[in-house]
Amino acid sequence: MSHEELRALVGRYAAATLSESDAAVVRAHLGGGCLECLATLYALPVGVMPSREGRSWVATTVPALMAAALAVGVLWTMRRIDLERAASEALSARVATLEQRAERLEAARDTDIAVQTRELAAIRERMEEALRDAEADRVPPLPPGAALSEVERLLRGADEARRLREMVASPGLQLLPLEPIPASSSVRGHALYQRGRGTALLVVFDLPPPEGSESYRARFVTADARSSELRFKPKPSGHITLPIDLGGSAGELVRVEIVRDPDPAPLLVWARPAR
Repeated sequence: MSHEELRALVGRYAAATLSESDAAVVRAHLGGGCLECLATLYALPVGVMPSREGRSWVATTVPALMAAALAVGVLWTMRRIDLERAASEALSARVATLEQRAERLEAARDTDIAVQTRELAAIRERMEEALRDAEADRVPPLPPGAALSEVERLLRGADEARRLREMVASPGLQLLPLEPIPASSSVRGHALYQRGRGTALLVVFDLPPPEGSESYRARFVTADARSSELRFKPKPSGHITLPIDLGGSAGELVRVEIVRDPDPAPLLVWARPAR
């Protein structure tokens, strides 16, 4: 059959008045996707008989069933769209949550790295400081020709240690506390003094390291207005222990000063109280 002949049979097909063979031909034509015939089929009014053979219950029922089926299909399609939209939104929310968690983990990792970096820097700084202290305390090698002078220094040190032992073991030893100037200074010290032997031992703590040509000077003044001075440089730790010979006939000690040259102002002072 031609297209026009088949289109003329669409109304009778909807009213179920075609023979089985003609109905099969129309179904095949509609199933082939003819949009014009399908539009004609769905445009028929519900309950209207398009033929002249009278009304039939099929003519009113089939269009209604087809409309109901179309409505169900539309509703199901809309439901699927809603379900897919909800699934998409849930997936987007899940992705956003995972991204936030990843950002928090990244921030925590950066924080841990920063903390570890600071700790490593502090450890490195302490190690470098320890190396500097060790280098400062290291005894440098003797230059060529200095061995004899070093031996002489050691011998003098042995003699000073012997005199110190004798001084400590003798009666009449005095402890002279040195007062810092100003009083807030962290420098502390004292002197051990024995008048009869004319010997003193100077012990000072926390002296600031001298800069450039600076040096320290210890000054001892006796009652007969005589003074003895000795220049020295403390260890890197700021400590110094220094035996001093005031002379066997020295008078009574009345004043002790520690001065940082070239500043004449004393850092530490002891003065005998006036009688």
